[in-house]
Amino acid sequence: MAKIGFRKGAKMERFEKGLENPKAALTAIGVMMVAESQDAFQQQRHGSVEWPARSNPNVYGILADFAAGKSAPPARRFQDRPALIDTGRLRSSIAFRVSGKSVTVGTDRF
Repeated sequence: MAKIGFRKGAKMERFEKGLENPKAALTAIGVMMVAESQDAFQQQRHGSVEWPARSNPNVYGILADFAAGKSAPPARRFQDRPALIDTGRLRSSIAFRVSGKSVTVGTDRF
């Protein structure tokens, strides 16, 4: 019986190395998830589900403006869109963190 030799290719070696240290793969996943979140704000939907319009007028936003000392609410308080975007701080705060064998995507804004 003839013995057939098997030599691992470069792709298999990279795959095995990736299993030992998944940081690069998890970083790529984190980057993709943040990009998908940013795109959701732009498209005003997640997948095929459109985000509901914000209330018009935005009473809570107007009250927050007055509480902050503003004499008049900005025009955006009377617009339906964009939903979930007021100052843009939430959207710009989405980030990821790789820790061990997991990636966490989120924001520190409440």
